[in-house]
Amino acid sequence: LPTHNVQADELSTHDMEEPEEADFDGTSNIGDIYKTLRYGVNFNIGNIGPTEYLQSKGVQNINFDPSAPEEANMEILKQLEKKPANTATLDHVLDGIEEQEERMGALQLAYENVRAGGTVYINSDKKYLPEIKQRFPNARIKSGVIVARRF
Repeated sequence: LPTHNVQADELSTHDMEEPEEADFDGTSNIGDIYKTLRYGVNFNIGNIGPTEYLQSKGVQNINFDPSAPEEANMEILKQLEKKPANTATLDHVLDGIEEQEERMGALQLAYENVRAGGTVYINSDKKYLPEIKQRFPNARIKSGVIVARRF
């Protein structure tokens, strides 16, 4: 699957306030997990998120696809190391990973690439909430989506 390969200058957006949390309304084919994103940079892990939809809302969506060439993903991580994302999204990612260690790796990837105070949105089976709380102790369910802050 292709990824949106961003250039370093694309990540040099000015610091922004954390977006207010929106209600998830489920009224379109865009997953509820993406509807709360309003601006800034989003680090989407595991699949290709709705980049055009997010761009229309002023959100730069960076897709990290584990099946993409390693050099493409390493470039994305290198850029995020310089300027972490405001948010991260994992849309049904944990559901597709059998091993707990690998699920924890995906959560750690989100943690490491979101700025302090940033928000991680996780759409998955709620049975993974205890695992998520190991990485994000403040994780909670809001309108069916797991929401966690990086502190």
